[in-house]
Amino acid sequence: MTIVQSDLKTNAQNKNVLNVLYIEDDHDDLYLIECALNDDQLKHYSLFHAVNFFQAQHALREYHFDVVLLDLSVGRLSGLKTLQQAINILDLNKKSIPIIILTGSEDESMGEKAIQYGAADYLPKKHASTFNLSRSIRFTIERHCLMEKILNQAKIDELTGLLNRRETLQRCQQVIEHSRRFETPIAMAMIDLDGFKPINDEFGHAVGDDVLKAIGHRLSENTRTTDIIGRLGGDEFLIVLTHFESNESLLGVLSKLKSAIETPLEIQLELESKVFDMRCSMGIALFENTLTLKKTLARADQAMYVSKKEKNSEIVFYTEDMEQSTIYRSNP
Repeated sequence: MTIVQSDLKTNAQNKNVLNVLYIEDDHDDLYLIECALNDDQLKHYSLFHAVNFFQAQHALREYHFDVVLLDLSVGRLSGLKTLQQAINILDLNKKSIPIIILTGSEDESMGEKAIQYGAADYLPKKHASTFNLSRSIRFTIERHCLMEKILNQAKIDELTGLLNRRETLQRCQQVIEHSRRFETPIAMAMIDLDGFKPINDEFGHAVGDDVLKAIGHRLSENTRTTDIIGRLGGDEFLIVLTHFESNESLLGVLSKLKSAIETPLEIQLELESKVFDMRCSMGIALFENTLTLKKTLARADQAMYVSKKEKNSEIVFYTEDMEQSTIYRSNP
């Protein structure tokens, strides 16, 4: 059953309906695919037809899609250049959607190249019966969802739910490249929990894990969607901020975050609950265009070390001479 385009937004959360973007400039072929989908007794479809990539890009901005059907000849583009253009507009709109190639050609070597190039499946239109098309769409979406789940698991710290060290550093590098191009400010805040080792030693690693989970939740709840939040290891975390106007506004954001971390934390023990007084040390380094990621992180780590040594709940901004670091009180 094909559903009208106006229902695409409504159907975004409806698992019984698959939203399909079909990029095709031949209306006869469009009719054949519509008929094949209409006859499917297993699934319902909401089909959006784009006659060119301009229309496709507009649709991607407006709607959620589960799969893209792509003809290999659209406008002046043909073959793998068409596939590349489709991949480009998906990347541009930050969409991870599988692409199924539908083509009048039965060239198996082209099909193999398309798969190697990034397509999820390849189906000659001659064989695009209801059964074959439905099967290709359903299996493609299932494989894609599974791969997305595996990839996401590889990026996440299992204990806290934050980004793991590897993914955090990769995103930091991306932010740095963006900053070099557009001259946007970056601040890296290294955070280390004070007194965490005694908690582990006295109450055991299970309680320590519960503390880390709770801190991870507090970090997620008290940062912005534009911030990068990751666990580097142990009780050490990194926050990367890119949207701030001054050191003072940055300090305001981080002071609120520090206060959230340091709110007394109640953890359920085996027979009773225990309230822990949380403290953390925080060091900040501002990225400079001549610095590498490694050097910027080292500066943040130096500032954090000064904060820990001071033992007076201070947020420390890195300066070239850490003996004379500019220290800002987190609770003025």
